[in-house]
Amino acid sequence: MFGQFFLRAFVLAAAVSPSFAQAPSVASTPITTSSLEKAPAETWTLFGAEMTRPEATVPFGRAVAADEAVSVAGKIQDVCAKKGCWMKVVDEGGAELFVRFQDYGFFVPRNSAGRQTVLHGRAEKTMADVSELRHYAKDGGASEEEIAAITEPSERVTFMATSAFIAGVGLDAPLGSESP
Repeated sequence: MFGQFFLRAFVLAAAVSPSFAQAPSVASTPITTSSLEKAPAETWTLFGAEMTRPEATVPFGRAVAADEAVSVAGKIQDVCAKKGCWMKVVDEGGAELFVRFQDYGFFVPRNSAGRQTVLHGRAEKTMADVSELRHYAKDGGASEEEIAAITEPSERVTFMATSAFIAGVGLDAPLGSESP
């Protein structure tokens, strides 16, 4: 275990819901994220700070407007190929969050792309400069041509997560941490 963060496996039931915006709390009822395909019951692994009772998830847009930590849900689109120190998460409507982890205190498995996730933390709009965008593109495995094509800063929604649940089995252990 490292610092205040640790890995702990949780098995929670997951059900399909027509709207992840109305998902119930994780502790007392099944996690429902969206109507994206998934098995009726999933294994969820927790990375980061212990989290047994997150609030119901909110849409990405409302997460930005919130002046407090919230829980959001979506599908992992991309993960840092070097360490698992960031990921991109999308909702059913295609809205994207760029997720980093509080105080660089934990990482997620590099084989997490394509899986459902429930995150807890804070969202804000940020401006990423060209250097930062190129850095993350390189970490994500982009080609030299793709990296060179990044020539303008970009506004995005950044989510600073204190905890991340990731669905499914067969997750690799994150770098720099113990296995769950």
